[in-house]
Amino acid sequence: MARFAILRVHKLRKAGNIGGSSQHGLRERNTDNADPARLSDNQVLCGPKTSQGILDAVNKRLAVATHKSTQDPVQCLEYLFAYSPEASIGRAPGPYFGDSLAWLQKRHGKENVVSAIVHHDESTAHMAAYAVPIDVRGGKERKRNVADGRNPDGTQRRKVITQVVGAEVWLSAAAYVGSRAKLRQLQTDFAQQVGKKHGLVRGVENSGARHTTIKEFYGFLRGEIPPGFGAEYGNHAKAAQAEALRQKAAAEVSRKKQEELEEQLEKMQLRLAEQEREAALRLEQQRREAARTIEEYRTTIEKLGDQLREKTRLISQQIRRVWAALFAGGVHAASEALLDVNQALEACDLDERPEFRIDVRELADGGWRGAVIDINNAEVWCEIRSDYEDALAAAEEWIQSRSAPAPGA
Repeated sequence: MARFAILRVHKLRKAGNIGGSSQHGLRERNTDNADPARLSDNQVLCGPKTSQGILDAVNKRLAVATHKSTQDPVQCLEYLFAYSPEASIGRAPGPYFGDSLAWLQKRHGKENVVSAIVHHDESTAHMAAYAVPIDVRGGKERKRNVADGRNPDGTQRRKVITQVVGAEVWLSAAAYVGSRAKLRQLQTDFAQQVGKKHGLVRGVENSGARHTTIKEFYGFLRGEIPPGFGAEYGNHAKAAQAEALRQKAAAEVSRKKQEELEEQLEKMQLRLAEQEREAALRLEQQRREAARTIEEYRTTIEKLGDQLREKTRLISQQIRRVWAALFAGGVHAASEALLDVNQALEACDLDERPEFRIDVRELADGGWRGAVIDINNAEVWCEIRSDYEDALAAAEEWIQSRSAPAPGA
C-alpha cells in the first residue's frame, strides 16, 4: 500500500477565522480528539506561542500590501501537512515537518510564514502552518554596490546586491491557490520536493478522488467519515480512531500507575517520619538518663571530696594531740591519745556507700524496668512502667517510703 504525503490548504478571510484556527492550533480551546497527557509533546517550529501573537503577526504582514485582489481578500492561508497513518515516518516525524516548513517558506517567503505548529497529541502527527499570501509583482532588478565591512588590512570591503524596485505588493491568495491547476501543481511540487525524500508519494493525479479539507481531516482523526468518501478513507479513519483510543487507554494506565507510585511514596515517607520520631524520642530519653547519671556521679564525687577533707582535718588534729601528749605527759598519755585517734578513724569510714541505688533499663519488647539495689548489690524492689520517667519516679518513691519515719515515731 502506498504511503502518501498529505497537504491541505484552507482560506481564512476574517480575523475571527484566524483567531479560532490558531486557538485550536495552540490548544487555547478544548480539543476533544487530543490527548491532554501528550500536550507537552507539541512543538512551535516558528512564530508566536499565543493566538493573539499570530493575529498580530498576520496584521503586520497585511500592512505591507499596497494592492488587494478583491474587495474581501483572503487574509491568511492555513496549510496542513501530514502523511498516511500507516507510514513508518510516524516514528520519527520531526525532519519531515522541518522540511515541509522550509518548502512553505521558500514558496511564500520566510517573512510571510507567521506560524508553524506540530501536533503530537492526536492519533496522527501533523503540522498546521499560517502564511499571509503576499505576492510581489513587476518591478525591475537593479544591482547596487554597497559597503560590507572592512578587510583585515583596514580597507573598505564592498559587495554587489540585487534589489527589485518599482514592484507592486499584492494581497492575493489567487496567486498561490487560485485555480485547480495551481492546486494540482501545489500537490505535485510538495510530493516531489518533500514527500519523496521521506519515502512518501503523491496521490494519483486526476483519479477522481475527492479532495479532503482541513476540517474533514480532523474529522478523520475523530473517526468521522463524511459522505462521498470511499473505503480507503474509511479504513484510515478507523485506524486513526483505534490509535487514538489506544493512546488514551495507555495514558489512563500511566496515570493510574503514577498515582499508585505517589501513594506508595507518601506511605513510605510517613513510615520514615514515624521511625525518625521514635528514634529521636529514644535518643532524648537516653540523653536525659546519661545526664542524670553524670549528675549523680558529680554529686557523689563532691560528697566524697567533702568527706575526705573532713577526715584529713580530723586525722591531722588527732596526730597533733598525740605529739602533744608524747612531749607533755610521756608514753602513757600518748597511748591514750592514740586510742582517741583510732576511735576517730573508725567514726569516719572512707568506704561509706549509700544504702540504696536506682537502676532503670529499657526492655526489648517495650516499656522500662525500674529497680532498687541495696548496699550489698541485692535487688530489693522492681516494677515495669511505660516510660523512663515513670520507672525512675516509682523507684525514688519506694526509697523515700523506706527512709520516712514510722507513724507515731
